Amino acid sequence: MKNRFKLLVTGLLAGLTIPCVQADPAGASPKPGVVTKVRFFGMPGHEQDLVGGRIVGSNDPKLPNEESNGIPITIDKFTVLGEIKTAPVPAEWGELPIENNPTPYRWIAYAAPPGSHGRIAEIEFYSGARKLLGQAFNAWSPEHVSRYATDGKTDTSYNGEYADNQFAGLDIGVLATGPSPVANPAEGESMDATAVTLTCAKRGAVIRYTLDGTLPTEKHGELYIAPIPISKTSTITAIAFNEGLAPTPPTYSTYIIGPTLPHTSSLQIGNSLTQVGGLFDRQAITGGRVNHDVIWGIGGARTKKLWDAAMTPGIDPSYKEDNDRWIKQWPTLASIDFFTMQPRDFDIPEEADYDIRWMKFVREKAPNVQPWLYIEWTEMARKRPTDLGVEPTSEMKKVWPAATWEESMAAMMLYGEDLERKIKETYKEGKAPRVLPTALAMGWFHHEVETGQFPGTKPGDFYPRFFRDQVHPNADGAFLVVCAWYAAFFGESPEGKLLPIHTDLTPEQAREMERIAWDAVNNYPDCGYYAEGAAPVGRPEFSSAPAPSKDITAVTLKSSTPGAWFRYTLDGTTPTRTNGYIYCGVVSARPGMTINAIAYKSGMADSPAAEIT
Repeated sequence: MKNRFKLLVTGLLAGLTIPCVQADPAGASPKPGVVTKVRFFGMPGHEQDLVGGRIVGSNDPKLPNEESNGIPITIDKFTVLGEIKTAPVPAEWGELPIENNPTPYRWIAYAAPPGSHGRIAEIEFYSGARKLLGQAFNAWSPEHVSRYATDGKTDTSYNGEYADNQFAGLDIGVLATGPSPVANPAEGESMDATAVTLTCAKRGAVIRYTLDGTLPTEKHGELYIAPIPISKTSTITAIAFNEGLAPTPPTYSTYIIGPTLPHTSSLQIGNSLTQVGGLFDRQAITGGRVNHDVIWGIGGARTKKLWDAAMTPGIDPSYKEDNDRWIKQWPTLASIDFFTMQPRDFDIPEEADYDIRWMKFVREKAPNVQPWLYIEWTEMARKRPTDLGVEPTSEMKKVWPAATWEESMAAMMLYGEDLERKIKETYKEGKAPRVLPTALAMGWFHHEVETGQFPGTKPGDFYPRFFRDQVHPNADGAFLVVCAWYAAFFGESPEGKLLPIHTDLTPEQAREMERIAWDAVNNYPDCGYYAEGAAPVGRPEFSSAPAPSKDITAVTLKSSTPGAWFRYTLDGTTPTRTNGYIYCGVVSARPGMTINAIAYKSGMADSPAAEIT
């Protein structure tokens, strides 16, 4: 059998169990990664807060994953390696020797004393003379993240929102675990079935693997004992287990079997809320889609700043670093199939102007590109003009302040739709921009979590479980973003296709995110996939219940048609499937308000309107 494999993406991480095939090199350190010293730098004015802080380690993968999802660190579950007894001198480093610790710990952390809010500028871990580096795992706090304490900068500090259970840590990966498994052949595409061999470079390791995107454990996953037959598109997740060490980081290898699919390319410009989708290529491959994605962004930037930094860097010297990245990344795209912009400046004429500039520029290279307006979600504090009801819309005479997170998402969608209309008024070249309803998917995701409908969660879990701060999703929450991009770009459901690699999601959670994303994209007319139909959707039905505020009644909508969507207005305007607020699970009715609603669904005719006062 002749396999024609070509490299798709560099394998990112490694890990799992299998009998190893190669002995440790002679003379190598028997226990690399053992912490022997810690250096710490106090937050200015709060050096005393470090006294009583503990240095802890763990090789239990459940603990750091729980910690990064907002569950307070539990000292009695981690091993205490040392305690800071003396505050550092202001503006100087303090040092703590770690004695009598023979164990290399993969997850190492500074656990702050109670009441200190975790205040610290920097913490460094050493093994002999070697500074240990790794990936930050963070205490969850709405305003700050503890990775500021491990970013290598003494002029940044962590100051947690909460007084207790604060920490800052690193996952040092293979420095403590030994090498991850290696797959042969490497991931790629082939017309033919193949067999994949897993090997490990550490004697005595055991390899386990899964094919459903979940992480293997010592008890979960298949024990590797022979080459794995691959006859259809599959992703192998493998981890090596060594006695006395933590599991290795996972190795992900995707094999696309069958006729070659068209390869696509995408350019995405924006800020950190575009960059959270950085695993799009890696996760899209698990669904059999090979896409070359370039994400170019500047933290907090609006579209005008992105244009200035890319095209006219001389007007501001601070743009040089961003311009250097642009100059390096732009040529890597020989063609562009999908182009996303992240509108957020709440000045529609200006935003439309710079969106059009970008579309014209991109079309010089890719005349057939499909532009998208990627509609982001709001911050936890919900203080944007759309949240406060001060951003007008062409769809209704009056807008109202959003009383819930779900209603904030509906308001963001109005902003995106008005921007789309403005662009279409003046720019007629090529494919018209489409609205990518990520905010809509986020609205329903939040509603399911906070009403206990999302698998494996309870009310209150949305931010601590799926976000790393007040606005940026962690890898688990970002999977929903990837699913929305996949559904919008390729016009197909990600359900049962994308695997949640690089996340801690269960298969059930991943499938529900995929369903939410496709439901939003497929039933949102401005995505381009909405189908007309003859049979009408059942008319909206209203029910109400008291809300936390005495001035608000929570109104819910339902229809006799399963899977119906709703749009509604609060000012007497007649709603349509492209006009009015999009329902995300609740309507906050104020005294004297009249709600007009319509139900719709792709493949069916719209329902008659319904009204309640």
